[in-house]
Amino acid sequence: MTDVPPPALRPMSEFDETQPAVLHEQLNDKMIPWTGELHDNWRQYAQEDSEGRVAWDGGLFDGWAEALGG
Repeated sequence: MTDVPPPALRPMSEFDETQPAVLHEQLNDKMIPWTGELHDNWRQYAQEDSEGRVAWDGGLFDGWAEALGG
């Protein structure tokens, strides 16, 4: 596990859950594709911590990037 998101990722505070993106999941150090289809669930259950990471659906997301081609 890494404590620092990969370089060039945007902070979760700038993430628009309605738009396609690629999220960095810190616990498993993996990039996860996001289509935006689960935006209502994200809005209801995502919880941001004091370090700007977001806990949601068993993951801990610490950065994001635009979807490829987006």
